[in-house]
Amino acid sequence: MADDFVIDWTDYDQLKIVSRELGRPGEYKVALSRENDPFAIRDGRAEMAKWLADVWHRLNITGTVHVRRIHYIIVSHKSIAFPKGGNYENTERHWDDLRWAVRDARYLGLIPDDDFEDRRNAVPRRKAHNGPHSHHPRSSTPPSADRLEWSGQGCAAP
Repeated sequence: MADDFVIDWTDYDQLKIVSRELGRPGEYKVALSRENDPFAIRDGRAEMAKWLADVWHRLNITGTVHVRRIHYIIVSHKSIAFPKGGNYENTERHWDDLRWAVRDARYLGLIPDDDFEDRRNAVPRRKAHNGPHSHHPRSSTPPSADRLEWSGQGCAAP
């Protein structure tokens, strides 16, 4: 492999070649597991993402949504063909496949990413005031060891 060779980390085929040339096993090719890596969306994952994007646009899903809402919209139509055979149904298997298809369609930019609402987590609140743009009086002053309080067994000041 040439020293001036530029690796496109989003090109899975190129990652396979580089891994083989470096003598690295397959799991070094992806950042996460093959099923979760946003750079390893291929074949079946891409097909499901494209199916979801097609359904999204065909049913004109708009506004802020939650994945469960998409599931109910699709189920209510009763005749949406499912890529793995038959029609989309209200089953755990189809629900799981839909969640992964939504994730991958968002990664690929096939559906709008900011239309989704996360109802599992509270809205984030900023509590800390730090960094160069903060108005906190000590934000740009790093703590020094002489200002720290040390307590507890086995603790000693540096």
